[in-house]
Amino acid sequence: MKIIKIEIKAFGTLKNFVLKPKDNLLSICEHNGYGKSTICNFICAMLYGIPKKSLKNNLRARAIPYNESVAGGTLELEVNNHLYRIIGKFFNKQKDDSLLFYEGTKLIDALPGEYLFNLDYESFMKTIFINPYDLEIKPTSNITSKLGHYSIDQSEEISFDNAMKYLEELKKSYKPLRSNDIKGSIAISKNKIAHLKDEISNLKSKEIALNKAKEEYNQLMEESLRIDKEYKASIEAEKNNTYFSCYEEKKINLENKKEELKSLLQRYQAGIMPMTSIDELICLLKTNNLLKNNQKNTKLSLDDEKRLEYLKIKYKALPSNDEISSKRADVINLKNLMNTSFSLKDEECDLLGKYQYINKDDLLSKIDKLNEEYEQIKNTSATPIKNNHINLILLIISVVFFIGGLGAGFINKYLFAISFLGLVFVLIFAFLYLNNKANAQNKIKENLSSQTMVKQGIVLNIDKILIPFGFSSELNGNKDIAITLFKEELKKYDDVLSSKAFLDEKNAINKENIALIKDELDTFVKKYGYDLSDYSTSLDYIVKDIFNYKELLKKQKENEEKQAQYKKDLDFNEAKINSIKLKYQIVTDNLENYLNNARVDLNTFLKLKQEIALLTKEVDDYYVKYDLASKKINNDLVSSEEIHNKYNEVISKISSFANYISNLENDLEALDDYERNLDNEALKLKKLNQNYEIITMTIDFLKQASLNIKNKYIKPVKDSFLYYSNMLNTLGINVMINDDYNISFSDGMTVKEYNELSSGEMTSVMLCYRLSVIDNIFKERPFVILDDVFQSLDSDNFSLVKEMLIKLSEHQQIIYFTCHESRMI
Repeated sequence: MKIIKIEIKAFGTLKNFVLKPKDNLLSICEHNGYGKSTICNFICAMLYGIPKKSLKNNLRARAIPYNESVAGGTLELEVNNHLYRIIGKFFNKQKDDSLLFYEGTKLIDALPGEYLFNLDYESFMKTIFINPYDLEIKPTSNITSKLGHYSIDQSEEISFDNAMKYLEELKKSYKPLRSNDIKGSIAISKNKIAHLKDEISNLKSKEIALNKAKEEYNQLMEESLRIDKEYKASIEAEKNNTYFSCYEEKKINLENKKEELKSLLQRYQAGIMPMTSIDELICLLKTNNLLKNNQKNTKLSLDDEKRLEYLKIKYKALPSNDEISSKRADVINLKNLMNTSFSLKDEECDLLGKYQYINKDDLLSKIDKLNEEYEQIKNTSATPIKNNHINLILLIISVVFFIGGLGAGFINKYLFAISFLGLVFVLIFAFLYLNNKANAQNKIKENLSSQTMVKQGIVLNIDKILIPFGFSSELNGNKDIAITLFKEELKKYDDVLSSKAFLDEKNAINKENIALIKDELDTFVKKYGYDLSDYSTSLDYIVKDIFNYKELLKKQKENEEKQAQYKKDLDFNEAKINSIKLKYQIVTDNLENYLNNARVDLNTFLKLKQEIALLTKEVDDYYVKYDLASKKINNDLVSSEEIHNKYNEVISKISSFANYISNLENDLEALDDYERNLDNEALKLKKLNQNYEIITMTIDFLKQASLNIKNKYIKPVKDSFLYYSNMLNTLGINVMINDDYNISFSDGMTVKEYNELSSGEMTSVMLCYRLSVIDNIFKERPFVILDDVFQSLDSDNFSLVKEMLIKLSEHQQIIYFTCHESRMI
């Protein structure tokens, strides 16, 4: 069995990842975060799917990449020369997952891992997949089943287990394994026989006891009649004795009260104080205590005294309210001055920044010079043209001559020649006039074109000067408007310069005033121990100090006045108290306690007087009521209670004997039944013993047969373990494997469990154990995945492991991941 190709479309940190193991030993050493564990988890997921989210570590959440909803890929394997392909897709919910499992082109409806390896997921993780976080070697039931019953059909195994279970339960039902257990059928039968024998023996002894009990019963009946007479006589005598006892008790109680009253009066030589005097003294004491407390509390606290002393030193001369008000006005004035800053407007600042680095006069001079040149060219006329007036005059004369010839021709036809001659002259002079005029206009046009080009060049030069300042003939319409606007802005610039100088002067004056006010305020607040940049807060502290100082002085004066009044009231009350103490001869260090006792004694005195009067009357009335003068006390009387107890004992014995006799008679009726049941139970016990022997022999035979089968499969596992452990120099020589394939190690007389080994030993033993299990449960050796499992091995042991894995890779695919180059294979 081997992996041909791992193609991960998206799983955890890996995307579009392809791995094709070329050799049987694939060793990958990469840094943490590369995706080694992701590849391992991908292989497990493709073989067994992803468990529910509720399971530990939530593999599904880690498998699906961030901001995506699906993970998956393809896994190709070769098993028994057959090519298998698994296409997996995993979604946020397990119900949406899909695992398509193909053998060639045939779709197989089974979980790939269980189909290929015949192992459940837990068994796969304890054999083929080896990681450092699961060093447990306890086999699963699936592994144990494959090891112990490799050649036995599963249904036969179940039948054998059920048969053994049934026989063991049946054996227990006959005779439990523990000797002190009495739940087995044989034990129950034996106990029943013993019980029946005891019952029969008891019943035969009860026949003798029945006759003896009847004799004692008759004697007790006679004794009860005699005691009853004695009891009635004792009751009457006890009644008379009770009257005399009660009378004596009342007399003693009366004498005790009189003695108590006498003892009480002896403590007060001047007589007991009345309640009014007691209440008056208590009231005076309470008043004095209150006055003393007030006197004690009517003084400044220690903190106030210290504060007052401090303020007296600090404010030897208190500043006046006018002085404080003046300083507050200075603070306000200072804030106003500090908040007042004379500055140019934004447009003025822009204008200042625009022209502060230019030579204004030089620019204006250049502009004026160019403008003058422009005006000179503009005012220069066109090039002088040859005079054409003569041709015009001659043309007019020729026209007149032509017209005159026409008029003369009407008079004399020969005069038409004059008209013809005039016409000729008109044509000649008209040609000359028009030709000269055309030539003159052409020359004027040529001159005007030359002047225009020169003027445009001048305008361009003027624009070059004005454009950096936002003016031009094109923007402002023509050069004259642009020059005018530029000059107006320069004039504004001159005004801004004047304003800036004026504002700078005002700011300097403000600065001087601020410094002067600060010096005055610093001097004032430092005088009283404050050095704060916030003068308003400092003045508030000073005003607060002055207020506290005056309040403390006022409070001190009020306290002194109260102290004097308290002392006066105390002296007056003490005089009244001493007067009452003298009257009643009171000598005590604790008057309050004395008064409390006096109040109690007064109440006791009044109560005793009342009780003595009542008791005297009660004694006299009692003596007469019960006619004690005609009766006497019987001192030799036996207690009626003692007689009554004796009577009850006899009655109890009579009742017990009656029940005893009745029970004996009832029990003797069952004697025949017990003897018959004893014979039946003896036959039953014999049958049970025979059945028990048969079941025991059957179980022993089946156990021996099962043990022979298990030994057949345990020995190969142990031999395989010894083979691998010898390669690693581990504890294999001392290994012990029990029927359930659990492993332990003998060390002389002691046995060491697997979990008592060091972590390095546990790693080596776990590797040997799992390889030995793989050897014995697979017909075709599967691939083995090792996920950085040798972290706890030292270099020597790792070298041995490395050699062993290289040797194993000759006939088995090994896929090994690590993040340490020192652990590279």
